[in-house]
Amino acid sequence: MDHNISDPFDATNDAATDSSAEPATYDSCDEARAAGATPVRIGDLGYGTHLDGDGDGTGCE
Repeated sequence: MDHNISDPFDATNDAATDSSAEPATYDSCDEARAAGATPVRIGDLGYGTHLDGDGDGTGCE
């Protein structure tokens, strides 16, 4: 049975080399807003505690 699972460390994997992929963490809320990713919640790609000023788990509110 072929599950067609790609290796995330394979250099030929598009997600590993795609420069348009979302960052691990946005540098700022301005960057997250420009990407259309706000608000950024814990568990979302791009979330970082530096984006969550009040510590409620939602950044760039």
